[in-house]
Amino acid sequence: MTADQVIEQIRALSTLDELEKVVKASEEHLAELLGDLDAVKCDEELREGKVKPMTHEEVFGSVRNRIREA
Repeated sequence: MTADQVIEQIRALSTLDELEKVVKASEEHLAELLGDLDAVKCDEELREGKVKPMTHEEVFGSVRNRIREA
């Protein structure tokens, strides 16, 4: 299905609820795609040595300490 066909189908929706469902699904899908693009960028930066990877302790240490202190 082409983008034009999708747009035509969206315009054919008869209720506001149906349109809101489409909008919500589109926003969620866009957020997923943008997240994927960010992940690809981060992977490339790691592979190229532009950033230093974090250790397990750097990622989880503060949370572990808060749990132990509680």
